[in-house]
Amino acid sequence: MSGDQALEYARSRHGQNDFARAGRQQKVIVSVRNRVLQMNMLSRAPELIGIAQSSVSTNLSPVQMLALGKLMSQIDRERISNLVIDTDYVRPFVGADGADLLDPDIPAIRRAITKTEQSAAHPELRARVEVLNGSGTAGLGQRAADFLTAQDFNVVRIAAAERSDYPSSLVQVLGVDPTGTAHALTDALRMPETAISSAPTEGATADIRIVVGRDFRVPTS
Repeated sequence: MSGDQALEYARSRHGQNDFARAGRQQKVIVSVRNRVLQMNMLSRAPELIGIAQSSVSTNLSPVQMLALGKLMSQIDRERISNLVIDTDYVRPFVGADGADLLDPDIPAIRRAITKTEQSAAHPELRARVEVLNGSGTAGLGQRAADFLTAQDFNVVRIAAAERSDYPSSLVQVLGVDPTGTAHALTDALRMPETAISSAPTEGATADIRIVVGRDFRVPTS
Protein backbone atom coordinates (compact mmCIF):
# COMPACT_ATOMS: atom_id res chain seq x y z
CA MET A 1 0.00 0.00 0.00
CA SER A 2 0.98 3.58 -0.51
CA GLY A 3 0.83 5.93 2.45
CA ASP A 4 -2.55 7.29 1.33
CA GLN A 5 -3.95 3.78 0.86
CA ALA A 6 -2.74 2.67 4.30
CA LEU A 7 -4.35 5.74 5.87
CA GLU A 8 -7.64 5.06 4.06
CA TYR A 9 -7.52 1.40 5.14
CA ALA A 10 -6.94 2.37 8.76
CA ARG A 11 -9.52 5.16 8.96
CA SER A 12 -12.41 3.87 6.83
CA ARG A 13 -15.73 3.33 8.63
CA HIS A 14 -17.63 2.08 5.59
CA GLY A 15 -18.99 -1.46 5.63
CA GLN A 16 -17.84 -2.37 9.14
CA ASN A 17 -17.91 -1.06 12.69
CA ASP A 18 -15.37 0.76 14.85
CA PHE A 19 -14.16 -2.52 16.35
CA ALA A 20 -13.09 -3.75 12.91
CA ARG A 21 -11.45 -0.38 12.30
CA ALA A 22 -9.45 -0.77 15.53
CA GLY A 23 -8.25 -4.17 14.33
CA ARG A 24 -7.14 -2.71 10.99
CA GLN A 25 -5.28 0.08 12.76
CA GLN A 26 -3.39 -2.45 14.85
CA LYS A 27 -2.40 -4.31 11.67
CA VAL A 28 -1.14 -1.08 10.12
CA ILE A 29 0.97 -0.25 13.18
CA VAL A 30 2.61 -3.69 13.18
CA SER A 31 3.14 -3.58 9.40
CA VAL A 32 4.80 -0.15 9.65
CA ARG A 33 7.07 -1.51 12.37
CA ASN A 34 8.03 -4.46 10.16
CA ARG A 35 8.69 -2.21 7.15
CA VAL A 36 10.84 0.17 9.20
CA LEU A 37 13.04 -2.74 10.24
CA GLN A 38 13.19 -4.20 6.73
CA MET A 39 14.40 -0.88 5.30
CA ASN A 40 16.80 -0.27 8.20
CA MET A 41 15.18 3.10 8.77
CA LEU A 42 16.26 3.19 12.41
CA SER A 43 19.75 4.11 11.21
CA ARG A 44 18.14 7.35 9.98
CA ALA A 45 16.20 7.91 13.19
CA PRO A 46 18.00 11.13 14.25
CA GLU A 47 17.15 12.86 10.98
CA LEU A 48 13.56 11.57 11.10
CA ILE A 49 12.91 13.00 14.55
CA GLY A 50 12.26 16.45 13.10
CA ILE A 51 9.67 15.03 10.68
CA ALA A 52 7.98 13.14 13.50
CA GLN A 53 7.80 16.21 15.71
CA SER A 54 6.19 18.25 12.95
CA SER A 55 3.66 15.51 12.14
CA VAL A 56 2.69 14.16 15.58
CA SER A 57 1.50 15.99 18.67
CA THR A 58 3.39 14.46 21.59
CA ASN A 59 5.08 15.42 24.84
CA LEU A 60 7.83 12.84 24.26
CA SER A 61 11.30 14.32 24.02
CA PRO A 62 13.60 13.43 21.09
CA VAL A 63 15.66 11.23 23.42
CA GLN A 64 12.52 9.35 24.52
CA MET A 65 11.42 8.89 20.90
CA LEU A 66 14.80 7.45 19.96
CA ALA A 67 14.67 5.11 22.96
CA LEU A 68 11.24 3.86 21.90
CA GLY A 69 12.52 3.27 18.37
CA LYS A 70 15.41 1.20 19.72
CA LEU A 71 13.05 -0.78 21.96
CA MET A 72 10.78 -1.49 18.99
CA SER A 73 13.67 -3.03 17.06
CA GLN A 74 14.53 -5.33 19.96
CA ILE A 75 11.10 -6.95 20.26
CA ASP A 76 10.73 -10.27 18.45
CA ARG A 77 7.77 -10.16 16.03
CA GLU A 78 6.57 -13.50 17.39
CA ARG A 79 6.16 -11.84 20.78
CA ILE A 80 3.77 -9.15 19.59
CA SER A 81 0.10 -9.96 20.20
CA ASN A 82 -2.99 -7.96 19.30
CA LEU A 83 -6.29 -7.54 21.12
CA VAL A 84 -9.37 -5.53 20.18
CA ILE A 85 -11.90 -4.98 22.96
CA ASP A 86 -14.99 -5.66 20.84
CA THR A 87 -18.53 -7.02 21.30
CA ASP A 88 -17.17 -10.20 22.88
CA TYR A 89 -16.26 -8.16 25.95
CA VAL A 90 -19.32 -5.96 26.47
CA ARG A 91 -22.99 -6.23 27.45
CA PRO A 92 -25.46 -4.28 25.28
CA PHE A 93 -28.19 -2.27 26.98
CA VAL A 94 -30.59 0.54 26.18
CA GLY A 95 -29.97 3.88 27.87
CA ALA A 96 -32.52 6.15 29.52
CA ASP A 97 -32.94 8.11 26.28
CA GLY A 98 -33.36 4.96 24.17
CA ALA A 99 -29.80 4.90 22.88
CA ASP A 100 -28.12 1.53 22.23
CA LEU A 101 -25.11 1.38 24.56
CA LEU A 102 -22.40 -1.07 25.54
CA ASP A 103 -21.36 -1.83 29.11
CA PRO A 104 -17.81 -3.19 29.41
CA ASP A 105 -17.54 -6.68 30.90
CA ILE A 106 -14.56 -5.90 33.13
CA PRO A 107 -13.80 -9.51 34.24
CA ALA A 108 -13.91 -10.70 30.61
CA ILE A 109 -11.64 -7.85 29.51
CA ARG A 110 -9.14 -8.64 32.26
CA ARG A 111 -9.12 -12.32 31.25
CA ALA A 112 -8.58 -11.35 27.61
CA ILE A 113 -5.70 -9.03 28.50
CA THR A 114 -4.08 -11.73 30.63
CA LYS A 115 -4.43 -14.27 27.81
CA THR A 116 -2.97 -11.80 25.30
CA GLU A 117 -0.01 -11.11 27.58
CA GLN A 118 0.56 -14.85 27.93
CA SER A 119 0.41 -15.22 24.16
CA ALA A 120 3.07 -12.54 23.76
CA ALA A 121 5.29 -14.12 26.41
CA HIS A 122 4.72 -17.64 25.05
CA PRO A 123 4.10 -17.46 21.28
CA GLU A 124 4.00 -21.24 21.09
CA LEU A 125 0.53 -21.02 22.69
CA ARG A 126 -0.78 -19.00 19.74
CA ALA A 127 -0.66 -21.74 17.11
CA ARG A 128 -3.96 -23.42 16.22
CA VAL A 129 -4.14 -27.01 17.45
CA GLU A 130 -6.60 -29.71 16.42
CA VAL A 131 -7.02 -32.94 18.35
CA LEU A 132 -8.19 -36.11 16.58
CA ASN A 133 -9.11 -39.24 18.51
CA GLY A 134 -7.61 -42.30 16.87
CA SER A 135 -7.40 -44.43 19.99
CA GLY A 136 -10.70 -46.28 19.86
CA THR A 137 -11.46 -45.03 23.39
CA ALA A 138 -14.51 -42.77 23.47
CA GLY A 139 -13.87 -39.32 24.92
CA LEU A 140 -10.08 -39.60 25.03
CA GLY A 141 -9.62 -36.91 22.39
CA GLN A 142 -11.85 -34.55 24.36
CA ARG A 143 -9.88 -35.25 27.55
CA ALA A 144 -6.62 -34.49 25.73
CA ALA A 145 -8.09 -31.26 24.34
CA ASP A 146 -9.39 -30.21 27.76
CA PHE A 147 -5.94 -30.76 29.25
CA LEU A 148 -4.27 -28.68 26.54
CA THR A 149 -6.83 -25.90 26.87
CA ALA A 150 -6.14 -25.79 30.61
CA GLN A 151 -2.45 -25.36 29.70
CA ASP A 152 -3.47 -22.34 27.54
CA PHE A 153 -2.87 -24.00 24.17
CA ASN A 154 -5.15 -22.76 21.39
CA VAL A 155 -7.30 -25.83 20.62
CA VAL A 156 -9.55 -24.97 17.68
CA ARG A 157 -10.97 -28.37 16.70
CA ILE A 158 -11.75 -31.75 18.28
CA ALA A 159 -12.87 -34.65 16.09
CA ALA A 160 -12.50 -38.35 15.36
CA ALA A 161 -9.50 -39.47 13.32
CA GLU A 162 -10.04 -41.26 10.01
CA ARG A 163 -9.45 -44.53 11.83
CA SER A 164 -9.45 -45.69 15.45
CA ASP A 165 -6.50 -48.08 15.59
CA TYR A 166 -3.50 -45.78 15.96
CA PRO A 167 -1.10 -47.62 18.28
CA SER A 168 0.94 -44.48 19.03
CA SER A 169 0.04 -40.82 19.35
CA LEU A 170 1.29 -38.35 16.74
CA VAL A 171 2.04 -34.64 16.57
CA GLN A 172 1.85 -33.45 12.97
CA VAL A 173 3.05 -30.04 11.80
CA LEU A 174 0.62 -29.05 9.04
CA GLY A 175 2.56 -26.03 7.81
CA VAL A 176 5.42 -24.22 9.50
CA ASP A 177 6.11 -24.08 13.22
CA PRO A 178 8.31 -21.03 13.88
CA THR A 179 7.43 -20.84 17.57
CA GLY A 180 8.17 -24.47 18.43
CA THR A 181 4.60 -25.39 19.33
CA ALA A 182 5.10 -29.04 18.40
CA HIS A 183 7.91 -29.44 20.94
CA ALA A 184 5.90 -27.55 23.58
CA LEU A 185 3.02 -29.96 22.99
CA THR A 186 5.16 -33.08 23.37
CA ASP A 187 6.57 -31.63 26.59
CA ALA A 188 3.10 -30.88 27.96
CA LEU A 189 1.70 -34.28 26.98
CA ARG A 190 4.86 -36.16 27.98
CA MET A 191 5.27 -37.61 24.54
CA PRO A 192 8.63 -38.38 22.90
CA GLU A 193 9.90 -35.86 20.35
CA THR A 194 10.03 -38.73 17.85
CA ALA A 195 6.23 -38.39 17.71
CA ILE A 196 6.65 -35.12 15.78
CA SER A 197 6.43 -35.29 11.99
CA SER A 198 5.80 -32.89 9.13
CA ALA A 199 2.50 -33.27 7.26
CA PRO A 200 2.08 -30.23 4.98
CA THR A 201 -1.66 -29.75 4.41
CA GLU A 202 -2.96 -27.15 1.98
CA GLY A 203 -5.95 -25.25 3.31
CA ALA A 204 -5.61 -26.66 6.84
CA THR A 205 -7.64 -24.87 9.50
CA ALA A 206 -5.04 -25.70 12.15
CA ASP A 207 -1.26 -25.39 12.42
CA ILE A 208 -0.61 -28.51 14.49
CA ARG A 209 -2.56 -31.78 14.58
CA ILE A 210 -2.47 -34.20 17.49
CA VAL A 211 -3.67 -37.73 16.78
CA VAL A 212 -4.44 -39.46 20.07
CA GLY A 213 -3.40 -43.12 19.88
CA ARG A 214 -3.93 -46.14 22.09
CA ASP A 215 -0.79 -45.33 24.08
CA PHE A 216 -2.06 -41.91 25.15
CA ARG A 217 -2.42 -41.06 28.82
CA VAL A 218 -3.63 -37.67 30.06
CA PRO A 219 -0.89 -36.21 32.31
CA THR A 220 -1.99 -36.09 35.93
CA SER A 221 0.29 -33.28 37.13
